[in-house]
Amino acid sequence: MKYWHKVLFSNAVWLLFLFISSAYALGPYTNNGTTVTDTATGLEWQKVDDGTLRTWVNALSYCEGLTNLGGHDDWRLPDLRELASIVDLDRYNPSIDPVFSCQSSYYWSATTFPHNTSEAVGIDFDSGWDSARNKTSSLHVRCVRAGLPESFDLSTLWAGSGSGSVHFNPPDEICTTDCTKSYTDGTAVTLTATADTGSTFTGWSGSGCSGTGSCAVTMDQSREVTATFTLDQHTLTVNATGTGSGTTGGGGTYDYGTT
Repeated sequence: MKYWHKVLFSNAVWLLFLFISSAYALGPYTNNGTTVTDTATGLEWQKVDDGTLRTWVNALSYCEGLTNLGGHDDWRLPDLRELASIVDLDRYNPSIDPVFSCQSSYYWSATTFPHNTSEAVGIDFDSGWDSARNKTSSLHVRCVRAGLPESFDLSTLWAGSGSGSVHFNPPDEICTTDCTKSYTDGTAVTLTATADTGSTFTGWSGSGCSGTGSCAVTMDQSREVTATFTLDQHTLTVNATGTGSGTTGGGGTYDYGTT
């Protein structure tokens, strides 16, 4: 059972307990050889720490100096929430999934203790508790990188008197009324509009889309696109014939489907 925010800060006059005891491990984990990926958070972890005790400043430098672990060079010291996410309270000594090689001891997080900036928060992987430690203390280090990519919403709105559908690619789905889909950062999405019988698609607006062709957007932020459909109109002409006389009416321009 993992916790996201179970904190014990020791101070001469102050104690804070903040925990979520019902939170469970997010895994499963993928063993990459020298690294481990948490498939729920997307975080990639150093699988085996080097066993060296470091001060907080040296811990920061150590992680930033890892230049080829797992083929990546963007390693960093995890913050408290990230480090807490791999604590497994169903295990003890160490309280972590056995896919990791871990010391039953304290590990640094990058989170500075807010009430005393000379301290940072560490987690004891023997029991799973955390506490504020002086930054000159020597603790173990496990580095992390990446995470789940940011996601953005693409909303498509319908306008006009007509009707029709919009095809989203990806994920190869069709909407026939206002709808919203979520995409990871950088996803290229193509929208294609198709008018129903008796309607005409008259164009896109919003997020740089215009005209009546396909609308292509890159999801680097939340976006909103409007598709306008207009009912077709037809002219009814009434002509008088025959040898008699009288009046005629009812002629004019009508929307498609008007009786």
